[in-house]
Amino acid sequence: MIHNLQTLANEISLLIRKMTMNDIQEYDLVALIEDAIATHKVTHQQILLRRGQMGTVLMSFDNKAFLIDFTDKKGNTFAMETIEPVKLLRLINEPELVYS
Repeated sequence: MIHNLQTLANEISLLIRKMTMNDIQEYDLVALIEDAIATHKVTHQQILLRRGQMGTVLMSFDNKAFLIDFTDKKGNTFAMETIEPVKLLRLINEPELVYS
């Protein structure tokens, strides 16, 4: 029974990943959908990246994780972290056309 529950959990996790990945590409602007611990680039202290924190995708690791650059308002990087796609929301600037 434990094996079946683990298999089900893995399938659900994969489905969620596919649903939330939103075709994330390099250089996309993304936001965290949950808090994450990071290391400050300059001070090397642990910092809390809050849900909604925005960053830029620098690299994809086979869509299983993404290297995200988190910057302040002036564009200075304060953290770079590898984040799983289930923890990211791709932000969209332009509307899509609706076809009927």
